[in-house]
Amino acid sequence: MTRTSLIVAIALGSFILTPAIGYAQGSAVVMVRPGDTIEWSVISAGPHQVRFGGTVAGAPLPTISAIQAILDFPPPPAPQLTIDGDEALSPAAGGGKLLTATVKANAAVGTKFSFTCGMHPAQMASVTFAIAASDGLPPRTHKIFGETGLNWHLHADTTP
Repeated sequence: MTRTSLIVAIALGSFILTPAIGYAQGSAVVMVRPGDTIEWSVISAGPHQVRFGGTVAGAPLPTISAIQAILDFPPPPAPQLTIDGDEALSPAAGGGKLLTATVKANAAVGTKFSFTCGMHPAQMASVTFAIAASDGLPPRTHKIFGETGLNWHLHADTTP
């Protein structure tokens, strides 16, 4: 094989594999749909808490009023948010459930949100969540765990 042919073959192979590699790494946006439930829990190395609003690394997070327009939080005795201005915090916990929310039926498609840990805001900023249109499937449960290493671990329900 000539040198030019070899270079073309390598370049073409790289071009063909690039979309597959990108897809395999996953998306930086998690799609949630009306009716989906989001559960935040701590499984290790707490305490942690869910924080909406404020800033992370100088970037503003959606305010709690913007979050309340798309997520419904169940009444007591479920864990409640403490709201202070544009920010809100779940109770702090070293283990167990922090917070639960359901995506509202009238949540605007395309709306995005993120959150962070109230105890470790810079280290535990979430990926972006976006509201998608209903797909006709039963609602899913997205479980988010605060864990060792100051990480949020997402488990998305893939049951159709």
